[in-house]
Amino acid sequence: MGWLQISDGVGRFGIMVLVILVFGGKAAAAMFAAVVGQLITISIGAWLTYSIWSVRPASPFNAKRWMGEALPLTLGLGTVLLMSASICFLCRASSRTRARRRFTLERC
Repeated sequence: MGWLQISDGVGRFGIMVLVILVFGGKAAAAMFAAVVGQLITISIGAWLTYSIWSVRPASPFNAKRWMGEALPLTLGLGTVLLMSASICFLCRASSRTRARRRFTLERC
């Protein structure tokens, strides 16, 4: 599966060079190249793992049990990410407020 990451990088770079040189693209070309690189990687990954996910399992899948085990882990990690992101926004907002206060005090 490490080759998938390599193909993603090569695909992004190749498409980006192609779009920039041929079409004169800019930032939109980079985003388009990233999407195409991801699509190439997903296609190769699906093709390589087709024999695994195309077979019917011998036992039935217990979705309720799986959700009971996976949901707490997902919510726990999501909470950490949410709090990390909100701290960045709060720090930025408080620094802007302090800068505004200083500006208004200096003007008076």
